[in-house]
Amino acid sequence: MTLARAQLAAYGALGLPLAAAALPVYVHLPNLYGGVLGMNLALLGVVLLAARLADAFVDPLLGALADRCGARPVLAGIYAGRAVIFAGLFLVRDNALLMLGVAIVGGLTLAGSMSMTSMLTADIYGRYSVGSILGVIFLVHQTGAALGSSLAGMLFESTGGYGAAFAVACALLAGAGLVSLRIDSGSRVFRWVARGAGA
Repeated sequence: MTLARAQLAAYGALGLPLAAAALPVYVHLPNLYGGVLGMNLALLGVVLLAARLADAFVDPLLGALADRCGARPVLAGIYAGRAVIFAGLFLVRDNALLMLGVAIVGGLTLAGSMSMTSMLTADIYGRYSVGSILGVIFLVHQTGAALGSSLAGMLFESTGGYGAAFAVACALLAGAGLVSLRIDSGSRVFRWVARGAGA
């Protein structure tokens, strides 16, 4: 099967809403906790550090799980877990220990999405196509991150709070979990379609 550039762009476009949901947490969480809720930013730093440390330790375990069960269910679990954790990050406010627990569990869901995407891409298109396809996915992913941060800021300004932004992020992540389960992991061949080919 030959993948046209439009199909490649559509494949990569799945990363846009995911990045739009994820990056704003790091951009806007300090303002939510520090500015809106008056929390000590040092505590927020500890919470985010705990999330990233959990991420670092869990990544290899998710890889081993994906080798046993496949990348699709692991990826779906990661996105569904992120939706729950994002809700927790917004709803848990006054209990520092509970916030730390949410962050550590959240770190488990920060891990693995890109490695699962790489694994699925290699399974579906073969290892020689991974660079081209992931290049498009990363481009769209970073664009989504920038758009998501801006959208979260605009929602904050227009509504006076972060509830709408977190609700949108949770909905995008829950949808991503469902879409991940529907990925057809059948083998394909990817080649750039040259202009004038077949003419």
